[in-house]
Amino acid sequence: MKARVALCVCTVCVLMMLAGCFQVIVPPSVDYYVTPDEIVSEFIDDEFAATAKYDNKTIAVSGYVTNKDIGDSGEPFVGLKESLDSGGLDGVVCVFPRSSLSKLVSIQPDNHLTIVGEFDQYGSYVVCYIWSIAIVKRIVQLKYCRLP
Repeated sequence: MKARVALCVCTVCVLMMLAGCFQVIVPPSVDYYVTPDEIVSEFIDDEFAATAKYDNKTIAVSGYVTNKDIGDSGEPFVGLKESLDSGGLDGVVCVFPRSSLSKLVSIQPDNHLTIVGEFDQYGSYVVCYIWSIAIVKRIVQLKYCRLP
């Protein structure tokens, strides 16, 4: 009798899972936990090695929000830097899916956040020239970002 009850309970649970009544959610694993300065420094030191290390990896980055906006593609993004004191231009840009817009409304500049995403690209950009000296901005970009 006990075996029949257990079989019935298991069958009902499986049917409910198949029907979508409840789900077991397994959070995706994170391959690396870094700060904006750590990951940018790795790319400055050796772009090839850093790209090989982070390519197709999930990264959690903790830092302070510098800005949030919506890109030309319509996807929202959040910029992170190491600390509130750092006046540097280098940092991480986290691009979110459009479906995340409502979750990003409450994010404000200077909030400290951890954002999880997949490595997308690294780039160096000349921001401006001052007395013939180039000011360069170095950015690591993550895609498919989410708030943990």
